[in-house]
Amino acid sequence: MSNVTQQVKDRLGITDVVSSYIKLDKSGKNLKARCPFHNEKTASFYVSPERESYYCFGCGEHGDIFTFVEKIEGVDFMGALKTLAERAGVELSKEAFKKNEADQTLYRILEDAVAFFVQTLGQTPLAKKYLSERGVTDKTITSFQIGFAPASWRSLYEYLVKRGHNKSNIEKVGLIKQKQDSGVKTAGQEYYDTFRSRIMFPIFDPSGRPIAFSGRHFGEESPEAPKYINSPETPLFKKGNVLYGFEKAKTGIRKYNFSILVEGPIDLIMAHQYGFTNTVAVMGTALTQEHVEKLRRLSHNMVVALDGDSAGVQSALKTSRRALEADMDVKCALLPEGSDPADVLKTNPDIWKKAVREAKHVVLFLIEHLTRTHKGDDRAFKQHIRNEVLPFMSLIQNKIDQKHFIDIVAKLIGVDTSVIEEEMVKVAFQDTLNTYEAPKIAPREHDIRKNVLLRQLVAIILTQKHRKTDGVTNDTQEKLAALVGYDPFENIDESFYQEDMFQLEKAEAEFGDMGLHVDELLLLLQEEFLKDRYAQAREKLVDAERSGDELRMAELLQECMDISRELRSTRIKNVH
Repeated sequence: MSNVTQQVKDRLGITDVVSSYIKLDKSGKNLKARCPFHNEKTASFYVSPERESYYCFGCGEHGDIFTFVEKIEGVDFMGALKTLAERAGVELSKEAFKKNEADQTLYRILEDAVAFFVQTLGQTPLAKKYLSERGVTDKTITSFQIGFAPASWRSLYEYLVKRGHNKSNIEKVGLIKQKQDSGVKTAGQEYYDTFRSRIMFPIFDPSGRPIAFSGRHFGEESPEAPKYINSPETPLFKKGNVLYGFEKAKTGIRKYNFSILVEGPIDLIMAHQYGFTNTVAVMGTALTQEHVEKLRRLSHNMVVALDGDSAGVQSALKTSRRALEADMDVKCALLPEGSDPADVLKTNPDIWKKAVREAKHVVLFLIEHLTRTHKGDDRAFKQHIRNEVLPFMSLIQNKIDQKHFIDIVAKLIGVDTSVIEEEMVKVAFQDTLNTYEAPKIAPREHDIRKNVLLRQLVAIILTQKHRKTDGVTNDTQEKLAALVGYDPFENIDESFYQEDMFQLEKAEAEFGDMGLHVDELLLLLQEEFLKDRYAQAREKLVDAERSGDELRMAELLQECMDISRELRSTRIKNVH
């Protein structure tokens, strides 16, 4: 294994690998970028070609080409090795996989299941006819390895057992289930296939290995049979982390600098068939934060194209909200009412192309939707604008963009922009209260960022003191102690700051005036502590609202607004 990984490292440099995912800028003898692993405004992610490694001062992520691909692609080490080996032209032998033999056994079961379903589809003319009628070509069927699960109860189980697979492992990957009745069973009869009489769509991880399936019901419609069922969660498949088609779409997303989100396998397959190779699909679940992070790492731009009915519109809005919260630019494509992407692509691909090309920012999309649905009732229309549009506008983190929509809405309903701004604060805060679930003060990522910033400040200050340079002012140490509430230099083991050479290299290579750099870091750390104060005040406000203490609510609302203004001021200073 070490020989294989070294061959890959010899052929692929850290700069080549990382720059294929994110834009890197020169910074002394290192390179820097906005971190792809957490949301940030200023670049704190550094790559060292000399040591073939990377480090983020914002969240603490670090490693080599393998850990980078693992993290950004959402795969394990073997998935990263497979991806990088293919890119480097290094052949992987069977011996290379022995270290992860347990997981590889599960992958082999799923690979054999894919082959079984593909073979069965070729023997099932009616299922092939259905796909053809939906507009799916033979080439697309082959490309996506679409298959068919026969109606019999144990066809796949018996096939996999004959291939030498252990029934416990077959169950572990969700392909068979155990009977729950207590009757006497013949050997092998205690299990039955999870998928029966369904068109099968394999789900792959980002490196192209099968990890699960989605099966569409085929045959007589039955209220007991859901249209789609997906594999259960397994050691290889976590629904909240997986987007269907992501392994094929990631290159297209980078190329076109936006992703298209649809719902379901057929919609995605048809989109790819017509050249929209930047399309991914959710698998019957709501878009999760993990999904958003996967897409945001490739591009901050997204087009949501769900079904053109009222349910589709509401789903698109819910999806857009999640993406806006992650500071993505989100547009919605308007499809003909009652149609889905697959049908539109089959009947008239030009309608689909136009819908994607003319997709509107979610705020404009929602305004147009409300205009269509509330014609003639001016007061109701304005109330819907306030209650539905303003919460979306409050999620836009780009203040220039946000002001653009404030001006549009103010003009639309005939009020001053200050009125919109005031109402937006109220509605946004009420929206926060309504969606509040549990106190989450200083989550792990936030703690890591605070600790990394503190560590960086201490390291640079100590280094400057040791070298007796004039870059750090005399009161910097006192400023830092006042901010964190204790003296971080008291009883410190000064050897700790030498552990991470990235910190020293970054400071020395990029910043001539170390005093300015330290001031910048202090502002960033101040921002993190302000977030703590805001979270604590918000938690108290929720408690006050629940107890009906209106006086306390007013005090805490004002405190939250004051902290928000202080946060905005700190961020503006950081930008400048």
